Formats: sequence, C-alpha cells, structure tokens
Amino acid sequence: MPKRKATHAHVGPARGDRPKRKQATTPAPAEPPVPALSLTDEQLRHLAEEVASRIEPRIGAPSAGNTPSMVNIPTINNIPENLSDPFKPEPEPRRIWILGSSIKQHAFVHVKNSHIGSNLQLHRHNASVLWQGMGGMRSHQLIHKVRTLLRYEEAPYMLVIHCGGNDVGQILKSVELRATIKRILDKLVVLLPNTILVWSQTLPWLHWRGEIDHQALEKARVRINSHIATYLTKIGGKYIRYPELDIEDPILYKDAVHLNYLGNDLFINRLQQGLQSFLEDKGLNVSPKWNEHGPWLMM
Repeated sequence: MPKRKATHAHVGPARGDRPKRKQATTPAPAEPPVPALSLTDEQLRHLAEEVASRIEPRIGAPSAGNTPSMVNIPTINNIPENLSDPFKPEPEPRRIWILGSSIKQHAFVHVKNSHIGSNLQLHRHNASVLWQGMGGMRSHQLIHKVRTLLRYEEAPYMLVIHCGGNDVGQILKSVELRATIKRILDKLVVLLPNTILVWSQTLPWLHWRGEIDHQALEKARVRINSHIATYLTKIGGKYIRYPELDIEDPILYKDAVHLNYLGNDLFINRLQQGLQSFLEDKGLNVSPKWNEHGPWLMM
C-alpha cells in the first residue's frame, strides 16, 4: 500500500499564550493653573489690618479701651535660687535633740506608732529629730548625756530638755533646785554655744516620790518652771508650755507619773506646735504664748 504523507500541524502559540493588545490610555486632564494674586502694597496693608482686627479680640491682644495687664516674665534675676542653680546641694537638716526622763520615752513610743511619726513632721521645715530618754533621769545627768551624744553627732541646732520632775522632792529647798538647774544650763551654753536651748515644762505628778506635802511640791514645780523659763528666754532660749496638762487630772494619766494615750496626744501636740513655731519664727521664745489656750494644732 502506498505510504501516506505525514501532515504537519501548524505550530503556534496557544490561545491563552497569545499577547494581549495594549489599550490606549487617555491622559488625565491637567489642572488649570491658579492665577497669581496681583495685590498692590496698599491692598496688602488693608488685608493685614483686617486679619489683625479679627485675631486680637480672641487672644486678648490690646485694643482700644482694653489695657493689657502686667505680666511678670521670669528673668535671670528673679528665678528662685534652687532653680537658678540646680546642682547646688540641699542644706543639711537642722538637727533637734529631745532629752529627758521616761516621760519623753513614753512620748516617743506613742508618736512613733502614730500617723505623725517620730520626726514630728518637721521635715517640712528642714529639721530632723533625735529622741533620747532615760528612766529616772535627774538634771545633773544632762551634761554627761550631751557629751556622750557629741561623740557621735555634731552639736544640734536645738536642744529640748524635759527634766526636773525626778528632782522635785529630792532636794529639800526649791530655791536650791532652781540654782542647780540654772548652773547646768550655764554649762550647756558653754558646751553648745551655737545651740538653742528649749525648756520643756515639767508636768505635774499625781504623786511625787517621797512626798509628804503634795501641795508644797506642786508649788515648787510651778516655781521651777517659771524661774527657768524667765532665765532661759533672756539668754536666747525657748520655753514650751502644756496648758492642757498643767492640771492634776487623773483622766490624763495611766499611773501617778506617766501620761496615758490622751495625755500623750496632748503632750505631742504642744511639743510639735512649739518646735514648728520656733523654726518658723526665730523671734518667738514661748509656745504657746502666755494666756493662749488652743485651738490645738490641727494635724
């Protein structure tokens, strides 16, 4: 049989592989040019005045009948010292020593556990407080106590002395006791020449040690406070009174000598008030002032 001729199929790109025709794109119409403003100098001046007249009332700018108030603009001369020199170290806190008998010990424990704190919130006046109490402390032990503290600390800015109660009745004549305390204060003035001495009023006791005549010893206490306060304030010292406690009221005591919770509250209140007043006003020498009763310091 005759052989068939081989037929060759047309080889070309597949339908899906055929190149697509490019469609002509119409360019976006160009934005019309913005006509330039052509203003004369006179027109520009009127336009500026119109804009200013609309803005001034809104920002409080000066206008007719509206005089601007003076504004204190900070200058290099009136900037606070702590801001003008941020690298200047803060001054050291003014140290206050509170020395005394067990009355002070009990007061310290009371205030330490209260919201006030043992520093009596005097950090607001750049002051720090050191409490040193000793049960049964007598006035002649003050000098030794101060010398001991000076081994560990510099002399304080202020020294509060609450002492004398244990001396009442132990020395036969009150005049001798007053002279003894005065001599001790004179020694402290020499030992602490730059320290302010503060006498904390000796409080009444319901029963004095070894007492025979209670009223006589109470009068001796009053004379001691009066004499020491007068002497100390004359030489630059201070005096803290406790008018709410200057009575023999059993409701304020937990025993014949020591204050209870209410009594300690009143004691701390006047102590804090006195120290705060002395720190604020160096010319004040008695707190509270004579014949001043309340209101109690709000804390």
